[in-house]
Amino acid sequence: MSENQQKPRDEFDEWKSHPITERFFNYLRLVEASAKEDWAREQFVGTSMEEMALRNAKALGGVSVLRQMTHVDMEAIIEAEKEAREQIRN
Repeated sequence: MSENQQKPRDEFDEWKSHPITERFFNYLRLVEASAKEDWAREQFVGTSMEEMALRNAKALGGVSVLRQMTHVDMEAIIEAEKEAREQIRN
């Protein structure tokens, strides 16, 4: 790995270990846990099967995004950027 490639990874690691960033990621984990608790308490039950399915899908999507955010690393960012550039070219 070249020095040019290593610098963003080092900066990312430094940012991720910053106390404010750590608090933000803890907040995201708390929101995820709260959403799971809401689901367990049947907060997404609707008056119809369709409404219930939509509420559950929305909740699952939100939890999925939170999980992706809390587990992000520089490699995932680089890969997403690469995929986006390829899609733009096609």
